Amino acid sequence: MEARPTETPIPAARRPLTVRFSRRWGSWSTPSVQTSTQRVTALSTAVVLGGVGALHALWATGSPWPLQDHDRFDEVIMGGDGFPPAAASLAVAGALAGAAVSIAHPSTRPRRLFAIATAVALGARGGVGLALHTLAKRKAPDFARMDLRFYSPLCLTLAACVAASLRPSARDSRNAQAAPSGCSVTS
Repeated sequence: MEARPTETPIPAARRPLTVRFSRRWGSWSTPSVQTSTQRVTALSTAVVLGGVGALHALWATGSPWPLQDHDRFDEVIMGGDGFPPAAASLAVAGALAGAAVSIAHPSTRPRRLFAIATAVALGARGGVGLALHTLAKRKAPDFARMDLRFYSPLCLTLAACVAASLRPSARDSRNAQAAPSGCSVTS
């Protein structure tokens, strides 16, 4: 039987932040060791969500950008429901900003849960958008066309990217088997 080398415990003040969080929240929330592909996916998804959040914040100011006027915005973006209230646009912008942060840095259990909720919400939005297109005729044909071509597929793609970036890697499985419970292994 091979003897395991003893490790000197790291004082709490010098411990990496990830170890402190994993001890506080338990081993389930141990930050995943992402592969480079997962990291690129997470960061790219966070950038896109941040951009969409910034667009919603711009709409909260009353700007119809990227369209010319409020009537066209109503037809193409809102589906004939009128210009969105500033509070609603700001709420969506804040949620998207929070999602971007939680996906880019899923280091704690609350952030991972928020990222999972984001994936579920985006998947639901994309699925409902496609289902409504096939089940019912919409009153705004421009919105229906844009929803089918861009909005719903973008939501489904972002949901898949969030899920892929949160999926445990093979390296996580090996580390979980090698580490004693309640400890995290960081690279």
